[in-house]
Amino acid sequence: MKKILFFILILVLSVCALACTGERKVVSVDFEGEAKTVYDVDESFDFSVRGVVVYEDGSTESIRLTQENVVGFSTATTGEKTAKLVYKEVEKEFSYTVEYLTAPTKSILTDARLSLTEISSFNGAARIVGLDVGSLEEVHAVTFTMECTRAFGTTLEVVSLADGWDCRVKESNASAKILFFRRGGAPITGEKEILSISTVGYDDARFSLKDVVLSDGKSDYDLPNVKQT
Repeated sequence: MKKILFFILILVLSVCALACTGERKVVSVDFEGEAKTVYDVDESFDFSVRGVVVYEDGSTESIRLTQENVVGFSTATTGEKTAKLVYKEVEKEFSYTVEYLTAPTKSILTDARLSLTEISSFNGAARIVGLDVGSLEEVHAVTFTMECTRAFGTTLEVVSLADGWDCRVKESNASAKILFFRRGGAPITGEKEILSISTVGYDDARFSLKDVVLSDGKSDYDLPNVKQT
């Protein structure tokens, strides 16, 4: 009899232990408080907001959100967007808007981007302009205005780094309108360094690119402004 009671006690304790250590079932997940609803182009998700999880027994838990909890979020293009807040196997769709806050009337309709990177130079300032075509199939031309914290004078040199592509430069003191276009070469279909820009005589200049427009041979696309990195 004592052995039977002992085994029953062990069984009860085992069941209780399993119940205590088993995962609670999640029934819903949401943001805790007000979540950001308007983002700038290329802005990251605001992970300062926390999530709140509701369990089947009615209890709740506040959680710190990570990249794994936010699925489908993108600010590469402007417009009304939806993404999902995910926790374990439970998800909730949420809406947000992407605007190009630098120029709110301008629509950014592609994830193609220009980049501007400083490189070493012995006698002045030197930069490389890169192009990533993103989800576009190909690019045939790029135009932009380059601005500098110093006047170019006669020291500006812009050189194409793509075979079969040419560039034209129209200068005006500390800015230059640059057209980079395909002249018999292949269109750009991936990520590529496209232009080398250098100025002679000073190395403390800072550059930026604005009014960026590229063409895929069918349509023209506005791109965000670019600052030196």
